[in-house]
Amino acid sequence: MSTKKKKAKAKKNYNLESFFQNNEQALFISTVIIFLFWAVMLFQLKISLGEDDSAYIMAAKNFLQGKTFPTWHGSFYPIFVALFIKIFGGINLTLLKTINIILDALQLVFLYYAFRRRVRSSLLILSLLFASVNVFLLIYSSLTYSEPLYMAIQAGMLWAFFALYDKIQQNVPFKKTITAWLWLGLAMFLLSITRNIGWAGIITVVLFFLLDKRWREAGLSIIAMLVFYLPYNLYKVSVWHIHKAGFEGQFNAIFMKNPYNPHLGHETFSGFINRFLINSKQYLSYHLINILGFTPPNRGSALLTIIVYIAFFYTLFILWKKKRELLLPILYIGIAVAVTFITQQTFWNQERLILIYVPIIVILLSSAIYEHLKNKKSYILAHIFLLLIIVLSFGRTIKYYKEYKPLKQSILAGNKFAGLTPDWKHYLQAVQYAAEHLPDSIHIACRKPGIAFINTNGREFTGIYKFPDANIDSVLVRLNMETAIEHRKFFAVEVPQTSNQLSKYYILYPYFTYLRAFINDYSVKKIFALFTPDSTDTEQMQKIAQKNKLIYYTNIQELNQQIVIKNKSDYAVYPDTLMKFFITRHIDYLILARLRKIPTNKNAGIITTIQRFVNFMELKFPGSFVVVSRFGALNDEPAFLIKMNYQRNKQLIDKIKQQKNDK
Repeated sequence: MSTKKKKAKAKKNYNLESFFQNNEQALFISTVIIFLFWAVMLFQLKISLGEDDSAYIMAAKNFLQGKTFPTWHGSFYPIFVALFIKIFGGINLTLLKTINIILDALQLVFLYYAFRRRVRSSLLILSLLFASVNVFLLIYSSLTYSEPLYMAIQAGMLWAFFALYDKIQQNVPFKKTITAWLWLGLAMFLLSITRNIGWAGIITVVLFFLLDKRWREAGLSIIAMLVFYLPYNLYKVSVWHIHKAGFEGQFNAIFMKNPYNPHLGHETFSGFINRFLINSKQYLSYHLINILGFTPPNRGSALLTIIVYIAFFYTLFILWKKKRELLLPILYIGIAVAVTFITQQTFWNQERLILIYVPIIVILLSSAIYEHLKNKKSYILAHIFLLLIIVLSFGRTIKYYKEYKPLKQSILAGNKFAGLTPDWKHYLQAVQYAAEHLPDSIHIACRKPGIAFINTNGREFTGIYKFPDANIDSVLVRLNMETAIEHRKFFAVEVPQTSNQLSKYYILYPYFTYLRAFINDYSVKKIFALFTPDSTDTEQMQKIAQKNKLIYYTNIQELNQQIVIKNKSDYAVYPDTLMKFFITRHIDYLILARLRKIPTNKNAGIITTIQRFVNFMELKFPGSFVVVSRFGALNDEPAFLIKMNYQRNKQLIDKIKQQKNDK
């Protein structure tokens, strides 16, 4: 290429950048307007079925009523929502969704002022345009999740940091930087109490100053955050009597192999490594690629994951060498994402865990491409990358809008069950019927109580989230101890694995009075373990078992030899423990539904938490559940309203109540 042509090309590139620089404010405002337009067009009229969003609103209401202080998902978003519930005199779902749209728009504003004059105008404006037309960001903007608030604070923290760092580099006297320090401290504090991963903010700021050999500033960063964090903790202790940090529950769950099945034990070091690798593949080669507008492999790709990691370290290296002030956001992304991959269970697999970083990732990656190639006058590749993901993302948005428009119109026309699969339709029919026909003094239990709460105008339901099973080894230890200490006669019966008839389980009734545990060993056998008082005729029980060709054990040592645990999903159940759950919570009614594990797949199994409660309680307490109403045909994923019939087994239940009182 001749020198004349090279100069012409350079001039053309310069003119392109000049256009963005000269019209930067107008172009930025345009991106915000574009975002607001599409956020309104894709406005999600209903609460999502993920329940976390409805749980935030429940937590906000409980906080306002002085019942509980929000801790599990992060405190600040429920407190933030509670403020608007208080101001407007109740839960207005449309208002709360609109506020989240405003928060997402503020994210764009904060990102603009954070990166303005730090990256090329064209790269910044195009990155913000990508965020303005991205269907994932647009959908979450009108859901009552904490993502919009977190992303706004995250962008605000970057803006506050850069503003302070400029003053530090200019050697501005400390007294004139106090306000900037307080803004940064407030942003880091709010980030940490909005989501637990927000602690990556303070960690990154301190690390950045240490790498920059600014020891005093590293210490001042901690002090700036403590200025807000200490009064907040004092408030929790003095008003709510909470002495814990608030994330202990999630912290403990991190170390479990499965928080829904604690008896599986704690994760090993190799297990954490495997968790990190699986999450890397899921989030980087599937969710991230998908959010950027590309079509990823269905289950992700190891090769694509490696390419994304190379892109990250490439960006880190380029910014370290050529744009040191941008090192903080790339370190923040790296730390936050790495901690997420280590701490999050692989089966959670939600795009929103990586979505919150995508706008910043796009800005940093395009800047790294530019910084690397600008001396070769081929930095147009950064623009090509941005234009490509903008076109792909906008295409996805248009497609989603065309599919969503009829559903939106149906909802606006009054069809409150529009777009729901039969399992959710029947579930919502059941909870709405229960709320309308049962007084507030009646306690109703269900799975997904947050969604029930929102869809019944604030009627509170008792949540049943976990099934309290036990480790088989611990049950055998307990059986051995009680047999030795209490000198009780022992009897156990093995139920053939091929038998699915519930009537088989009633063979030994009324000896269920003495049932202590039911052991379910998927790989080997199903066993009832019973203790009998000395007056019980054990020989009669043996005859019943023999007549029905059941294997039985009258010696605890013999049982120990027979139970072989081959599967980590094997478990044991104490029926009395299940009944205590209902008694202590004063549960009168129960919603039993067939909610799908995978919403789009009817045949992929259902959430069986409540079903297992009912099945195992019926083994010892037959007749304790009475069906009041059914919603949906039996072959169409029905839901049931069930009444607790405590009188059916009053003697047994009174004994359990007495044990509770004695304890």
